[in-house]
Amino acid sequence: MVVGEFVTHKQVIVIGGGPGGYHAAIRAAQLGLEVLLVEKENVGGVCLNEGCIPSKLFAHSARQFRKMNSLIELGIRVDGAIDFDLALLQQRKKQVVERLSQGVEGLLDKHGVEVVQGRASFISSERIGVERGEAFDLYESDHVIISTGSDYSYPAEMQPDHQFILDAKSIYQVEELPTHLLIYGSDYLSLEAASAFSAFGTEVTIIMEEERTAFAYDSTINRELFRQLKKAKIKCVKQAKVHDVTASSEEVKIDLEVKGEFKSIRGSHLYVSAKPSPCVEELQLQVAGIDQLENGLIAANEAMETSVKGIYAVGDVTSYESLAVTAIRQGKVAAENCAGKSSVLDTAIIPHIIHFLQPVATAGLSEELAKELGYEIKTGHFPMRGNGYAEVLNEKNGFVKTVSEEDSGRLLGFHAVGEDAIGLINQGVLALEMVAREEDLASIFYPHPSLYEAWAESIEDMDSLAIHKG
Repeated sequence: MVVGEFVTHKQVIVIGGGPGGYHAAIRAAQLGLEVLLVEKENVGGVCLNEGCIPSKLFAHSARQFRKMNSLIELGIRVDGAIDFDLALLQQRKKQVVERLSQGVEGLLDKHGVEVVQGRASFISSERIGVERGEAFDLYESDHVIISTGSDYSYPAEMQPDHQFILDAKSIYQVEELPTHLLIYGSDYLSLEAASAFSAFGTEVTIIMEEERTAFAYDSTINRELFRQLKKAKIKCVKQAKVHDVTASSEEVKIDLEVKGEFKSIRGSHLYVSAKPSPCVEELQLQVAGIDQLENGLIAANEAMETSVKGIYAVGDVTSYESLAVTAIRQGKVAAENCAGKSSVLDTAIIPHIIHFLQPVATAGLSEELAKELGYEIKTGHFPMRGNGYAEVLNEKNGFVKTVSEEDSGRLLGFHAVGEDAIGLINQGVLALEMVAREEDLASIFYPHPSLYEAWAESIEDMDSLAIHKG
């Protein structure tokens, strides 16, 4: 290894080029700082290259494939059988990832961010070493932003081989469709995988952890999720304790215990949902004196600053929720503080979405959590079958649900299932952030005809005044 003789100074060094990292780098550059971004693999991180983008492309393909059967009702005739070709979808995935990756690289270049491919580690709190093959370069900086993301940790008996036992990355790299996909997990990633592969013709069985009897959402959404699973013939095994897993080219067999009864489930493949584990081992955090929590995560305050002044951490390496949307905001907050601004992270209203059989979106408090926190509440519920535009689209499944405080009328939570739920959630987030009240939301004009009218109807339903609710 050749060690550089000189130390290069940068105002900001960003370690890791995922969503949090590249947003931080570009924002810092926009604010006039000289920025170096160190990424050991590909800019865009796991989210762009292996996670968010591939999974959402599969989800979009699945929804379009499902819709093909209803085209005849719109006067569209399709002659011959409609088939699914996994190879073509994988080809499309490669094109999408390449274009988006090139787009991020172009944005970094446009803003003058220097990108170095290599492995970074702390030499001290002021110095970073970057290993580039046989070369080793030294940098000094005024600020460092750590955004190295996470990997997954799995139960000992379910270590992925990425051939028959798959994880959140390798499941979207399969070259042949599983005949029977077993899914261990109950998070949104598990539900999205179940939804997509079921649409493509794979038999799917979801195995929920022993403590799980429902998904982590408002009870109304949970009921709808289970209804959709049943309608799609996706089996769901609740409260299962896995004892052993064996995998071969013939089958994957899971030995488990369900409410005291031992049984075995067989499939062709197993997808394992796992907890994220921070990628910090290579960084030598102790050399810089950076405090870590017991689980290895980096302690960071609302300004995203660590225990060492001038060193920030964003994304999955922190104790905040492991979501790309969180990492993006964290990256901007950290960069703005590097530039001398006073910026803080507010995670009160984070939208959560599932690209499911019918899309799901939620923000703010669920009905159950609002009660648990001591609120006296009102709820409104409007089924999409009562919405005229949903009838036009032939997308009558789902609903809009709103939760508000009884006395003040202040909106506390917004939940939607159905066509364009992920678009509807934007209005929910804005209303929650603006501390909107029932009268604010009921008195504005909604485009007609549109799915957004379900918003007004759910608000009016709090007082049993919804016009189109039967």
